[in-house]
Amino acid sequence: MFNIYEFDHSVMPGEMNDYFEVYSESDSVNPIYRSEYLDEVVAFCYASGNEFTVHTLQAYYNENGE
Repeated sequence: MFNIYEFDHSVMPGEMNDYFEVYSESDSVNPIYRSEYLDEVVAFCYASGNEFTVHTLQAYYNENGE
């Protein structure tokens, strides 16, 4: 199982755009794939044959407030 997380670029010095990282369920520290584009990380997960869950910033804000 993979987890895709969206990150706000403002929390990382030098980043210009929000981005997405893919993590395996067994390692939530080291990303296995990274891209600025959601469609690229989803394609990576589909190609791997693993199930995955997408965690977006908007969903986080909806649940926890901004």
